Amino acid sequence: MGWGKKPVHRQKHIPWYDNQAACRIVFWMLFPILLLGIAGLFEAMKTERWQQNVWVPAAMSLISGWLMLRMVLRVIRRRKEDGFR
Repeated sequence: MGWGKKPVHRQKHIPWYDNQAACRIVFWMLFPILLLGIAGLFEAMKTERWQQNVWVPAAMSLISGWLMLRMVLRVIRRRKEDGFR
């Protein structure tokens, strides 16, 4: 084992769902859900009968927005650790 190599047990293991491609795919799959939730919020606020159910599109928007933010932060953190490969 050379001086420059790390032993296998000390190398960083990245699960398949945490790589850059998977994060980008999840981000772009969540984007239409965010847009649908925002459109649903506007429609629910326009119609008086639907105002009691405004929590459904609000929850869709919040959850998809939160997950998108987490994916972006994960990719940014990975790029900082890897040195902008």
